[in-house]
Amino acid sequence: MKNIRRHPVDLFCLLLLLLLFALSAMLIAVLGSSVYRRILDRTDRTQDSRLVCAYLTQKIRQLNHVGGLSVETRDGVPVLSLSEEVNGAKYDTLLYCMDGELRELLYPEDGDAVSLSAGTEIMPLISLSFTILEESDADTQDRSSVQSSASDTSVASTQDSASGSSGVSSRLSASGSGQYGILLVRAVTRYGDTETFTLSYLRSTEPENAVSEEGDTP
Repeated sequence: MKNIRRHPVDLFCLLLLLLLFALSAMLIAVLGSSVYRRILDRTDRTQDSRLVCAYLTQKIRQLNHVGGLSVETRDGVPVLSLSEEVNGAKYDTLLYCMDGELRELLYPEDGDAVSLSAGTEIMPLISLSFTILEESDADTQDRSSVQSSASDTSVASTQDSASGSSGVSSRLSASGSGQYGILLVRAVTRYGDTETFTLSYLRSTEPENAVSEEGDTP
């Protein structure tokens, strides 16, 4: 049986093909991981924006005390204060951003003062501010359709914001008629995106156009 000898050129071509195959596999893996990271980053950005709006919407919706929403500043930190009554005792829920985190702090109104640093961390957030709009300002905001200043993705709002419905103003349902206030929220997410959206809250149970009429005397 004759010994088959391979020419050096054949061996070189075989090694070159194996090298090209290995490089192609590595390139595909690198490109795939890069695309995957971009998808995850975009998903996280959208999720952060929706979570902030959905969380604040749910907290305002849970208010059982009309007129229990107020905006204040404590220790230089913008704070959204939600007052509610549970079993005859009044509690304040503070929502604010501190040390790169959205925080929530619940404490009794008649209790001792509590430091904002004691709040429970909810999610990463760079900054958060609140503004209660006057009626004229609220009309302007509604007409201009407030959009995020850093992204084209609409922030989740409306009553179904937790499920991902897109929109600008969140209209919270309430039993009966009444007067609604508009809360403007500006949030800067951990990615540096600035999101601006509005939330509605019931500030009075009296209809805005209520007019008292005296009946005819029988």
